[in-house]
Amino acid sequence: MSGSIAGAQKIAARKAGVAFEVYTDALKRGHKWCWRCRTFHDEHVFGRDRTRYDGRGSSCLQARRTAKVSGVSLLAKALGVGRGIRP
Repeated sequence: MSGSIAGAQKIAARKAGVAFEVYTDALKRGHKWCWRCRTFHDEHVFGRDRTRYDGRGSSCLQARRTAKVSGVSLLAKALGVGRGIRP
């Protein structure tokens, strides 16, 4: 982990695939990055997660519901296999 808040934000921006300036501007506006949607959303659309530093989940509620309904894991989607079939 980096030694400063700015360093941690640079790493998070790089992982998200956006410019550092865009990332920090979104944080100042009260947005949060959804790793499933790959977009920024308002913080209130994320569910509660008391174990995380900000008290919000890492993915928005809509993306979590979509993933739950589809029944196929992200790994299975990446590998191109259907539900119940092992790679």
